[in-house]
Order: sequence, then C-alpha cells, then structure tokens
Amino acid sequence: MNNDIRIPSNFIYDTVNIFQINPEVDCVIHPTNHPEHATATINALQYSLLTERTRQGWDFSVRNSSWVEIPKELEFYCGDDFIFENIYLRGNLVAMALGSPIIHLLSQTRKSPLNKVIPNRNPVKDVETYKKLGFKHYLNILDKYSKIEPQISEIKEIIYHD
Repeated sequence: MNNDIRIPSNFIYDTVNIFQINPEVDCVIHPTNHPEHATATINALQYSLLTERTRQGWDFSVRNSSWVEIPKELEFYCGDDFIFENIYLRGNLVAMALGSPIIHLLSQTRKSPLNKVIPNRNPVKDVETYKKLGFKHYLNILDKYSKIEPQISEIKEIIYHD
C-alpha cells in the first residue's frame, strides 16, 4: 500500500474477512477516490467478487500463498500488472472491498522533495520489458469503483450494530 493513502477504521478487518470467507480470492482491493463509494460500513462486510479484470497499484492485499516475485527487469512500473495477471492466470479472483473505500492522494511520495530514493523511472522501457516477458499490457482500474484523481476528501463511517 502506498504511503499517501487514507483508510477507514475497518480496512484491515474487511480485507482479512474477505480472505477468510473466500478461499478463491487471491487479492483484495478497495474503491478509491470515488464519490459513489465514500462511506465505510463498520461491522457490515460488503464486497464484490470482480468479473472484470483490473489492477490497482496503490492498494492491494495478496494472500501469502499467492505471492509471486516481481521480475527484477521491471524496475518501477508493471509490477502490479505482473501480480494481478498471475492471479488471473491461476484462475483466481480479485475482490473489491466495497465497505472500506479509501482515498489515494495521488503521487505525493513521488512529488515530495524529501524523497530522493525513487530511481529514475522509465515507464515505456518497463512496458516494453513486460511485453518481452510474454505478457499483454492491458489492465486498467475499474472506473465504476475507482478514480485516479481524488474526488472526495473524507470517508464517512457508518457503524452497524448487531
């Protein structure tokens, strides 16, 4: 998870419970920056098993048993594509944790003058390398759940009682 993310209090609870309930789920992601997904539902697990293929580079939790090492040739970009594509190649699922949406402040780490450790990035080179490894570069975020640019400034939390 990137360090420019704002999460609700049920983020970890929802993620862990989705993995426990669904053994076929290899990865859990969360709606991001979307005005229609700006409310966290505490104590009321809500999620969707995605039928459309996607990837999300700023937020994903992967089962330990499903983790694959990202090839060193992919210097900065396409690592998320590689992880998600391997999940799909195994026939496993990605779940969207609808009840624990997040805010991604978009590239704040990269923009910070304090961060001198990010290597020179060359997305074109990494995409070419990814394709040379035998993969298609086609995965995108699902617009109905996530937006690149922040369109919300807070996540409202609603607590459900048993």
